[in-house]
Amino acid sequence: MLAFASTPACAGISDLPPAGYKSIWVVPGVINNVNNGTAFVCTAHQATTLGIEVFNAAGGTAVGSALGIALAAGETATVMTQTIPNLSGATDLGIGSTFQGSARVMTIDGKVSCSAFVLVNSGLGAGHALPVVKAKGQKGQ
Repeated sequence: MLAFASTPACAGISDLPPAGYKSIWVVPGVINNVNNGTAFVCTAHQATTLGIEVFNAAGGTAVGSALGIALAAGETATVMTQTIPNLSGATDLGIGSTFQGSARVMTIDGKVSCSAFVLVNSGLGAGHALPVVKAKGQKGQ
């Protein structure tokens, strides 16, 4: 079951994730505005349930989240802050507000590898990659 929440799933990025989830990755530099959106692309190493929460610069309440994304081993999911052309099959958080902030990637009993990047939402022009760091102490990229 895939669940979207426009209201916070929890109090903030440094707080505990929603029940059953474990924070795996943190992504600083998330941007959403008229010209740009952020995409998160995650591949499961084993069957798991993926969740992503996006936070504004204050780090408080989530501005959007996608929970309950079921992935089979080897399957890839893409979640984005808004519709970005040329990313078919992506889960769109539909965040209408302009913000800069961060995100956390969570799973239920699984391992995932993720990348994140900011793209021009017109589908034209280049974007840039964002760092994806371990949620519990950075050990490099």
